[in-house]
Amino acid sequence: GIAAFWVLLFHFADILFRMLPEVSFLKPLVAAGGLAVPLFFILSGYVIGWRYIAKLASPTIQTVLRFWVLRLGRVYPVHICTLLISLAMVARHGWPTDEGHSLGKFIANCFLIHSWDYNFSLSWNYPAWSISSEWFAYLIFPLVAIGLARIDRVWAFRVTILMCVLSACVYAFEEHLVFKGLVEVVPTFVGGVALAIAYPPSRSSRWLRLSSTIGLLVAMILPYTIGSGSGQKAIYLILFFILVGVLGVSGHQAMSLWRSRILVYLGEISYSLYMTHTIAITLLTRFFSFEAFYDRSLSIRLGIVLVSLFVIIITAVGMFYTIEQPFRNLSRRLNIKSKVG
Repeated sequence: GIAAFWVLLFHFADILFRMLPEVSFLKPLVAAGGLAVPLFFILSGYVIGWRYIAKLASPTIQTVLRFWVLRLGRVYPVHICTLLISLAMVARHGWPTDEGHSLGKFIANCFLIHSWDYNFSLSWNYPAWSISSEWFAYLIFPLVAIGLARIDRVWAFRVTILMCVLSACVYAFEEHLVFKGLVEVVPTFVGGVALAIAYPPSRSSRWLRLSSTIGLLVAMILPYTIGSGSGQKAIYLILFFILVGVLGVSGHQAMSLWRSRILVYLGEISYSLYMTHTIAITLLTRFFSFEAFYDRSLSIRLGIVLVSLFVIIITAVGMFYTIEQPFRNLSRRLNIKSKVG
C-alpha cells in the first residue's frame, strides 16, 4: 500500500509541487517513487514463493495450469478494464499516431506481452508494463519452484544474496538494458522466492520488529543523503530485500504500524490504486484547471490537492469493489470447483 501510494505521488508530482511549492522539500523522496516497482516484484516473489513453492516442487500439468489461471484471474480483470478505459479516453480525442497507442501495442496489452520487447517502451495504461513483466514471472515460476524447492535455507540465503546483488546492478544500469521489462523482473522476483525459503514467517524478536520501521525511515531519508542515480537505485534494491525479509519473518507479529487498519486497507486496494492512478490523474488535469489556483491561498491550494488525492483513491476503491474483488473471488471459486471435480 505504501509502495503504491509512493508511485502515485511520483506521477502526481507535477501537480503537487506546482500547487504546493511549500512542500518542495519532498521532491527528492517523491522523485524516488518509481523505484517502488521493484519492491512490488520482490514482495510478489516472497508471497508467491511462500504460498506455492511446495505445491509446485513436483508440478503436474494440472497444478501448473491452476496456478496460472489463479494468477491471471488476479491481475487480468483490472488490467483489461483499465486498458479499455484508456482506449475510450484515446478514442474520445481521435486515434493517436504515436507508437505507444498503436493497434499493435493494444493487442500486445491484451495478451500481457507488451513489456517483452527488445527495446522497452510504455504503452496505453503506462503502469501496466509491470503487470506484463509480472505475468512473465508467473509463467516461469513453476521452473523456478522445481529448482528452489530442493535447496535448504543456507543455499536459499546464498541465492537471495546473489539475486539481490544482481537486482541492484540491473537497476543501477537499467538505461542500457535490452529486454528491460523482463530483465528487471527476473532477479527481483526470483530473489523474493528464495527469500521466502530462507526466511519464512516465524517467531520474531522485538529487534526484528523494530528494524522494519527503521528500514522504512531509512527509505524515506535515503534520497536526501544520496543523490539520484545508479548508487541510489542499488542501495534501494538492497534495502527492499532486507525490508521484505524482515517483514516476512515478522508476519502477523510485525509492529502495530504495519498492521494498522488504514495500511492493511491501503494494501488491499493497492493493485487497483496502482492500475488506475495515472488514468485518474489524466482525467483530473483534463477537466480541472489547476493553473487557475496557483496564486490562491495555502488553505485553498491544500484543499484542492487533498480533494484530488481523494478522487484518485476513490477511483481505486471503485475499481477494487466492482472489478478486482469480484473477479478474484470468482477465480477462487472456480479453482475450488475444479479441485472438487
